[in-house]
Amino acid sequence: SGESSGWYHPTWRRHKDRIICNDMKGDIADIIFLVDGSTSISSDNFDIMKNFMKSVVNETSVGEKQTRYGLIVFSDNPESKFTLNEYKSKRDVNSAITKLREPSGDTYTGKALKYSLGYFGAQYGGRKALNVPQWLMVITDGEATDPYSLAGPAKELRDNGIIVYSIGVVGANKQELELMAGDTNKVFFVDDFHKLDTLHKNISFEFCQTSKPGKTESNFCEKTQGDLVLLIDSSGSISTTDFTIMKKFATDLVSSFNIAEQSFRVGVAQFSSDPKKEFFLNEYYTEAEVNNQINNMMQIRYTTNIGKALDYVRTEYFQPARGSRINAKVSQNLVVITDGRSDDDVVDAAEKLKAMNIEVFAIGIGKDHKPVELGQITLNPERVFSVQDFASLDKIKKKVVDTICSSKVPDTQAGEQK
Repeated sequence: SGESSGWYHPTWRRHKDRIICNDMKGDIADIIFLVDGSTSISSDNFDIMKNFMKSVVNETSVGEKQTRYGLIVFSDNPESKFTLNEYKSKRDVNSAITKLREPSGDTYTGKALKYSLGYFGAQYGGRKALNVPQWLMVITDGEATDPYSLAGPAKELRDNGIIVYSIGVVGANKQELELMAGDTNKVFFVDDFHKLDTLHKNISFEFCQTSKPGKTESNFCEKTQGDLVLLIDSSGSISTTDFTIMKKFATDLVSSFNIAEQSFRVGVAQFSSDPKKEFFLNEYYTEAEVNNQINNMMQIRYTTNIGKALDYVRTEYFQPARGSRINAKVSQNLVVITDGRSDDDVVDAAEKLKAMNIEVFAIGIGKDHKPVELGQITLNPERVFSVQDFASLDKIKKKVVDTICSSKVPDTQAGEQK
């Protein structure tokens, strides 16, 4: 079979060696294996699948405060074998995998995807509320018996911030694998069960990318949902290098939150003499897409009209038609990042934002910004952050994130918010 030499994930060629995070002690995730147990899988091949799962487990640090594993086997019906809060050590997880017996029956993958969503919940040990990355790893060898039931549950999983990885072996359908993952980078395919032995290295490389520290329990965010708009200074006083540092800070900030349609949504605008739309809150619902857009921003390079920019985001961004959940009382947050004093008045614009219960945070960089003016923008000194230069931005990231996470609109203002 000339063409069935194996269709590998693109990162494979670059990461031939054993891949492990430089600091695996920092990894943290909730991972559920969703394993095909249909009749088409021989017991030898089912053993290879079990070894593959154990290899993935061995690449991570298992523990209550680190990576937790759950496992569901499916054929005609899905069945949870163990939940995320059941085993606290690598040995216990691997021992439970070893004991698995293959069931038999058809491949009802859609039904199994729908079933798996509930097992990421807090009652089963899921830590979504703590911003812990959640993964579903689907391993299948054939086409779904219910192909028209895949798209709905797959989208629901992703809308809940769960990253779906599709691992297909031999007879798996690539279109179905992509439909489940929603992203070709999260699809892995091998044409032979024995090749699963090497595939776990790719997976652990992916794991290092998405389970990086920063999304850990110490970074617990009291807000499980929020609309976050970044308003970024793009005036001429900022050098090209500093503009790049500022974009890096913005993407790091985004990566500190659980980005998903039902969790944190992000919108971005730049401003100089005039504000400029980059994207609204309802355009991108994944961290990768949001950060890609931020990295592609081009600098405007004129003057600094902060007041005008504040009015612009209030009327254009914090609106239900643009993805704001303001009417559903979801936390509304605006982060202004600037290196200078404003050439126009900010007081009136700030008051109007406050009247809409939008929480404003301001970051001033360098010697030209006026902390007093930033206080006029936020109307709350605790939401003002000053750094002496762009290189120091990194030092305040955690503080900014913690402040956004713990900040609340006063109840008197928000009416019946609770």
